[in-house]
Amino acid sequence: MTKETYNGWTNRETWLVNLWLTNDEETYNQAKELELVSDLQKFTEDLVLGEEASLKEDLIGSALGRVDYAEIFRAIHEE
Repeated sequence: MTKETYNGWTNRETWLVNLWLTNDEETYNQAKELELVSDLQKFTEDLVLGEEASLKEDLIGSALGRVDYAEIFRAIHEE
């Protein structure tokens, strides 16, 4: 079985989250201030997920579950 990658990232979900976190200066600066990978994950989930249960929320949550937050965290803090 081959490992899935996308544009040099672990997968498309990781690439997309990184893209959205780093495309906006304010969001990027907030993400860069976070000290733990778990904080980055919570920050991202808070940006994206709503409060009500729905098919849309479940699908988004499932996609976010595939994100390699450690990879994004390392990339943000290496800059």
